[in-house]
Amino acid sequence: MAGYSGGGETRRYLGIWALIIGLLLLFAGGCASKDAESPRCGGERMESGDACVGSGSYSGYEEKKDEAGQAAYWLLRVGGVLAAGGAAVLVVGSVADSAWRLRSAARRRSGTPAPSPSPATDPLSGLLDFGQVAPGPRPTTARPAPAPAPRPRPRPTTPAPRAATPAPRPSPAAPTLRDQLAEEIGSVQFPASRLQPGYDRQQVDTFLTQIRVGLQGKGPAVGPAQIAAAALGTAGHRQTGYDRQAVDAFLTALASSLRSGE
Repeated sequence: MAGYSGGGETRRYLGIWALIIGLLLLFAGGCASKDAESPRCGGERMESGDACVGSGSYSGYEEKKDEAGQAAYWLLRVGGVLAAGGAAVLVVGSVADSAWRLRSAARRRSGTPAPSPSPATDPLSGLLDFGQVAPGPRPTTARPAPAPAPRPRPRPTTPAPRAATPAPRPSPAAPTLRDQLAEEIGSVQFPASRLQPGYDRQQVDTFLTQIRVGLQGKGPAVGPAQIAAAALGTAGHRQTGYDRQAVDAFLTALASSLRSGE
């Protein structure tokens, strides 16, 4: 079993390691400070206006100086703290070890047994005493696991009412032959007669209106025979009438269509 030295030995070891790491960081910070004054690119010193081009990176002279300056700042700062702290811990450990030895020697002379070390005296002393057996865990009584909470039953969901589908609209009925003929009569235009007297415009328009009203069911029907036997008057002197051939041809085709639809 390793002898107890009042915690000074553990502090000395920690102080030595902190001091070594701090000195290494200070050395690295000093190198970085030189690079901040004259940066390097691939181990070669750069001059003002140079650029350092690597795989997927591009850094100018000033950028390399800034990077080296920041690295030097943090390395010197952290290294100084570790070195100073390690030195302080080393000194404290040496003083504590010396004080412990003096107290132990004084107790031996007076015949008083030295107190046994406790974990509360120095929690770091057990890190290096490999021969000591760590106390085992205290027995604990196992508590029963809590019963699982009952799962909430899912509430029955009522289906949403379906929207009523609108009834299909009846398709418009196809126009009949009479409707087609009535529409054709309403849109017909006859050319004016030039070389010979034509039919009187008013008589032709009135007769066609009667035929159209009859086809629409709004008045007495005019049959094919009446259309074929119609006697239309001639336009008066200095009046422009409808061309006879155009009017006769239209009335003949109209009477023929009515006969075929009967």
